[in-house]
Amino acid sequence: WLRIKEEGKHLEKYFQEKNYQKISVYGLGKVGKHLLAELKGSKVEIVFGIDKRKDQLNNSFPIYTINEILPKVDAIVVTVIYDFEKIYKELEDKVSVPIVSLEEVINYMDLIEKEKEKGMTEVKYG
Repeated sequence: WLRIKEEGKHLEKYFQEKNYQKISVYGLGKVGKHLLAELKGSKVEIVFGIDKRKDQLNNSFPIYTINEILPKVDAIVVTVIYDFEKIYKELEDKVSVPIVSLEEVINYMDLIEKEKEKGMTEVKYG
């Protein structure tokens, strides 16, 4: 992710290409906060966060736990990569929107870069 940022690229591109204009971020620890900072001022609106430490966090948007009714968004981005499968299974019965890991977002950005290096203009992923 740092390499992508150092190259002047932004994760916002992934969300634009997938037409995810309003998202939720699951996991508001260090990685989640970096994602919030990355998307601040972009065309991607972070509508709410999901975190089990809801009561311990202070953000400028609503925070829910996974057990609450979640508002509608275009996608949920899970920043807790090491536990993605477990979180995915917990969320898939509660929401009807795509649930993507931050790792997928980063891998997509890497794929775009590699395809551009090969001289391809259009990238198909997922």
